[in-house]
Amino acid sequence: MRGARRPKSWRDRNTADLDWSWAFTLLPVDNGRRARFVFRSRWTAAPWWLAAASWLTIVPADFVMSRDMFHGVRQRAEHAHHTDLRR
Repeated sequence: MRGARRPKSWRDRNTADLDWSWAFTLLPVDNGRRARFVFRSRWTAAPWWLAAASWLTIVPADFVMSRDMFHGVRQRAEHAHHTDLRR
């Protein structure tokens, strides 16, 4: 997935840019019996003041969001696994 955010006033003046991408990947583990869920993101920001502000706001928020998302995915996957074992 990819996103870019530039407010119209910045686009008109070409003064700042924020571009990011992220990927969610399932990697097989134990001959496909289990999977590892990997989340990766990259982003660039310009000028320096936007990059600094992004590090102070986006990185901590992204950590919290990713951690909560992983917990939710894990709970649903484990619940589905236990439900399948009962059948």
